[in-house]
Amino acid sequence: MEFAEVVERLSRLMRRCPELGPYGTVVQSMGRWSLKSAWPEPKDYGHLLGCENGSIVLGASCASTSTIRFVDQRHLASGRWGAAHYVSSIADHGLVPTRFGSVHDLTNAMTWAAFPRLKWQVFQCLSCEYKEFDAAQAVPGRGRTPASDLFTQFDEAGVLGCGPSRLLFGHALLEHLILGRSNQINAPMWLTEQIRGLFDSEATGLGLTALTCQLWEDHLGSGASLAEASGTFPVF
Repeated sequence: MEFAEVVERLSRLMRRCPELGPYGTVVQSMGRWSLKSAWPEPKDYGHLLGCENGSIVLGASCASTSTIRFVDQRHLASGRWGAAHYVSSIADHGLVPTRFGSVHDLTNAMTWAAFPRLKWQVFQCLSCEYKEFDAAQAVPGRGRTPASDLFTQFDEAGVLGCGPSRLLFGHALLEHLILGRSNQINAPMWLTEQIRGLFDSEATGLGLTALTCQLWEDHLGSGASLAEASGTFPVF
């Protein structure tokens, strides 16, 4: 799919789907870039998304890096390339491996721009899981745990629910909406007590609950309160 068509579909979705509200300024910035027609290089994604100096600023509270940048995955991959390497690149170096011309990787970048602190916490939790697993294994870099699968599912298909309102977080869900794969939007992962407990555990000390409440205040007003949502994600 041409980049200009991706942006046009996003613009139409923005007019119909309040769940995509946090992506508004990102899509506007992409609309200006789409006049160039061709897909941007991964290294230009920061500028594409409207980020100052081409990087997503995380803030001083993030110990290992203060910014997120997008890099062509072909320039990083050597030998075996797995999930643990991908997570390490982000959590330890602030570099997001990105495939040129991939709608999935574009929506991932959009989510980084719309929810930078929440995405950062997801990858810090994933990094902790992989490192703890590797420490107990004879062959590092190959471990997956139930918790890491849960964080990954939330990253791909997460929905933040507050009463009757919700915000789309999972970038795979956004990809399916863009590509018209409504039949695949059948298993969104709501922010529930189970995953909140994992994020807020003493091992990570990341305080997801407070962060998510702030997200609701930012996007829905100070009267919003965090609650588990029910039902299925609407099909557009």
